[in-house]
Amino acid sequence: MKKTVLLSLFIICWVAPCLSQNYEQIINKSYKERVEDLGILYGNLLDLKDSTAVIKEVEKIEHLSREKGDHELLLEMQLFRAYHHSTIIKDGNFAPAITRLLRVAKEAEEKNVKHIQIRAYRIVAQRYWDHIKNYELAFEHYVLLEKELEKVSPDEYPDMAVDLLRVGLAYYFFQDYMRANSYFEKVIALPETNFNTLAISSAKHTLGLYYQKIKDYDTADDYFRQVLNAPFQKSIELWEGIAKGGLGTNLYNRGNYLEAIPLLEFNYKKAEQVNDYGMAGVAMTLLADIYLKQGKLALSKAYLDRAKAYIIQAGEPEKLQKLYPVISKWYSATHQKDSSELYLDSAIIALNQYNETFSALKMLRVEQKSNMQERALELAQFGLEKQKSISQRNILIGITLLVLLGTLSYYLSQKKKQKIKDLQIQISTKELEAAQKELKTALTQIHKTTRALSEKNKLIEQLQGDSGKEQESVVQQLQQSMILTGDDWIEFQSLFERAYPSFIDQLKCISPKLTQAEIRMLLLVKLKFSVKETSHILGISYDSARVSWYRTVKKFDQPSNISPDEFLHKILNQYKTQFA
Repeated sequence: MKKTVLLSLFIICWVAPCLSQNYEQIINKSYKERVEDLGILYGNLLDLKDSTAVIKEVEKIEHLSREKGDHELLLEMQLFRAYHHSTIIKDGNFAPAITRLLRVAKEAEEKNVKHIQIRAYRIVAQRYWDHIKNYELAFEHYVLLEKELEKVSPDEYPDMAVDLLRVGLAYYFFQDYMRANSYFEKVIALPETNFNTLAISSAKHTLGLYYQKIKDYDTADDYFRQVLNAPFQKSIELWEGIAKGGLGTNLYNRGNYLEAIPLLEFNYKKAEQVNDYGMAGVAMTLLADIYLKQGKLALSKAYLDRAKAYIIQAGEPEKLQKLYPVISKWYSATHQKDSSELYLDSAIIALNQYNETFSALKMLRVEQKSNMQERALELAQFGLEKQKSISQRNILIGITLLVLLGTLSYYLSQKKKQKIKDLQIQISTKELEAAQKELKTALTQIHKTTRALSEKNKLIEQLQGDSGKEQESVVQQLQQSMILTGDDWIEFQSLFERAYPSFIDQLKCISPKLTQAEIRMLLLVKLKFSVKETSHILGISYDSARVSWYRTVKKFDQPSNISPDEFLHKILNQYKTQFA
């Protein structure tokens, strides 16, 4: 899950690091009164490492609880025993530990001890999420947790902000932003206390990240500033570097580089202090790009090298899709064309790998949901067969039940397959619609830029008619300007592939030796741009574009005078004939 803040099982607030072995101070108190002491107690017990020593201390507390008649603390120790069991599993078999935790939850429900029931569900959900990687079962237990949260108040259950935050972050991980935000809004609406302030700041920060993602930088700034203005100092101390990093990123996205630099520097230095190398690598990537734009190549390269090392050390390869385009631009600025193109291709590969990994996660959830339905059906079948064996005296009823069961089994099986198919179509349709919408926006911008380039070409022609070194310098600068940069191409190609998923693969199947430049020209031709317009977009002369077009046509064994529309029609039909 996204690393926004390290939230322990009980959010141990910044208090004394040990609890006196005289456990009298936690006897016969409400959960609200002893929640912080319980957090410390759990931490101290787990620090013992040796399981025998842990159980010995637990038995002391249980003996005292019986002596003082504190039945709730006895149940608390049952929860701890089950939790401790789930932390020392070596063989990956979490089933017994989960069964034990659910047994505690059931007993807590029967005794109406809501906070233990809720926390047992929380631990089960965490084990399914973090260790077993069964996200559907994790969500199922988060639903149970949320149902019980509705029966308690924030005052009697101080962990409410923590639990709502965890559920929200789970949905955020799968990019279900609207549902995730609804949980974050519930978190920040709770009364802020010294106990829940870290969870509330985490919710505000994640809302800021969402609005940053959709480019609503003003709203994102507001949430980041709320984090910095938290009423409790411990929250500010923990979140200051992270929130300033968010503000710095917004300034970078707006092009306010001078204001962004000190905030991004503060962010990466704080990240280094807590060994969050992934966060430090992201901040350094932005700083490297800023210094590259300022022409400070040596400083930019130093930040790029450190950013790459940090991201690899953090084991977060998804961040390379932001780093590689900047490295590509750096090599381009130092006239190392081959290295520049290599990192440009690496950026596309990193982006594709991230998209493939995330798609695999989504399909895993679909499969897990399907398996849950199958298990439910098996349980239903087992129950019906058992009932049949008991009621053998009525054979007709037994046969009828079997027929119904078979019909139900077939119906549910078909319904399950249809649900999976519908979900896949829904995901693909939404992604395609989003890609086409983004592509339309990109094309609108490209058309605007192309019109601007036409005006530039007129200016070039006018200046070439004049004389003087100053005019020659202006002409040279205009001719060397690029309409689409390396970053633009990465984003443009990603959008194009989502809108026309198989087009590039079809081209490469017919002509495997196509260069990147030729592929770019064919993408623009597919989008109805003329050869002259492609020269504007690619920042090359019209003659160079014509030569490139003729070479491209020749690679497909087509006549040089063929029109772009006819060319695409022929080669796509050729692909269907050869490879369909």
